[in-house]
Amino acid sequence: MRGYTVAHFVDWSCLGTLVPVRPQDEDSILRKVAESSRSSSDQGFAKSVALGIGDDAALLRPKPGHELILTCDRFLEGTHFFRDQHPPDSVGWKCLARALSDVAAMGGTPRGFLLSLALPETHTGQWLVLFLGGLRRASRKFQCFLAGGDTTRRNDVLISITVCGEVRTRSAILRSAARPGDILCVSGRLGEAELGLQIVRHSKGMASTKNALTKKHLYPAPRLALGQWLAEKGLPTAMMDLSDGLSTDLSRLCTASGV
Repeated sequence: MRGYTVAHFVDWSCLGTLVPVRPQDEDSILRKVAESSRSSSDQGFAKSVALGIGDDAALLRPKPGHELILTCDRFLEGTHFFRDQHPPDSVGWKCLARALSDVAAMGGTPRGFLLSLALPETHTGQWLVLFLGGLRRASRKFQCFLAGGDTTRRNDVLISITVCGEVRTRSAILRSAARPGDILCVSGRLGEAELGLQIVRHSKGMASTKNALTKKHLYPAPRLALGQWLAEKGLPTAMMDLSDGLSTDLSRLCTASGV
């Protein structure tokens, strides 16, 4: 029987100059983040996160017979988004969705995430409120809830997301198990998000959220249900997230698999 290979991205760009946030400023930002996250604290949150925002660290409650998935992603202004062209809520949505795509690529289920924010003072008001609104919508949509984080001040925006997910023990689909003769499959239509990015970059002012292609770029949807179904059925021999184009990521998959 033929196997199937279902065809990630961490940017370690210059961190820039970080300036400590005054305690009162940090408390104000943390209050906004906590208030934004409370509306998404539903039953799913209670089952997966034993202790969330408010203490020194979060406590997660993994299911018996499961392994934890940990992944992190970084979102840097001027590299991954532009303040004059990307709506703040789309930045909040996308920074979580992009990290969740790594969980989907292993057939996992997201449980909680940590958020680290480095912001200029100009972004601690309305921009932050809109950003948190998009983050909250993505959190509720994909059932992955904020468990904690940190803040500091910086000349431009730097967002770091760490996602914790889970998968049944020895059921994770890795990128390193492809075999010669596997059928290569992709989900969705390639290139739409890139076309959306080009439209955004060539537009004047804030990007339109009504254009179908720009929506693909601004509000991506990680293939969580598909990844879980594939892992449950045991169909793929290998699987990975496509972030940098088919040719680049296929080469990475082949290198990891030794084929």
